[in-house]
Amino acid sequence: MSKKDLIVMLGVNGALSSSVITKLSRRKSVDIIGFDVQEGTDLPVTEYHRCDLRSREDIKRALAVIDCQCYDTVRLLICASVMNRFSVTADELDEDMFYEEMLINLTGPGYFATALARRCIAHGSRARIVFVGSTGAYVGSNDASYAAAKAGLDGLSRSLSKYLAPRGVTSFVVHTGIFDSAMSAEVSAERQAKTIGMTHVKRKGTVEEIRDFVLFYLLTAPDFATGDVVEINGGQHS
Repeated sequence: MSKKDLIVMLGVNGALSSSVITKLSRRKSVDIIGFDVQEGTDLPVTEYHRCDLRSREDIKRALAVIDCQCYDTVRLLICASVMNRFSVTADELDEDMFYEEMLINLTGPGYFATALARRCIAHGSRARIVFVGSTGAYVGSNDASYAAAKAGLDGLSRSLSKYLAPRGVTSFVVHTGIFDSAMSAEVSAERQAKTIGMTHVKRKGTVEEIRDFVLFYLLTAPDFATGDVVEINGGQHS
């Protein structure tokens, strides 16, 4: 097996994942395989492949390019996420958008993570999984499907940890508050101001703050912390 670790990332073209990749790419001890819905990426990854998390077949093709048996440890970071495409207060319920958000935010990542963990076990590799969630899981959101999906990550991650940690798979959820990103930029100024006002520090988080917190769980946190569901939100939910 390679002395390097393999970093697998879903949703590489967002602000947080881009910052994570840029920092990780300075390490000679890791290979990085990135996945996203776009045809390509300008980020410094070892490999990039298109993967639409709404498609089970796309996920199967993505999993097929990950050679778990060549690495002692595979670390999976799931940043893929969409929001503000469904409104619970809209005049009409957009059923297609509701189900699509659940597929991208929970079902697709859950299937990917579970399948990859089982493959690592089969090949004798260790695995670490970090899901990036949202404070919406605790405080709710007008985008109810988004909040529901992020809350669902808790049960998924704890289940993987409970039953697979004895076989070398650790799992965590990091729920983030509002920070500078393309996703937060899509939120109205009024809604952003309300959210910022709920924090103790009265500001958005920075990408670097969120990145370093996530990287701790991806790289450094002890295995004994497995199953943790943690928050970084400026005190918005505490």
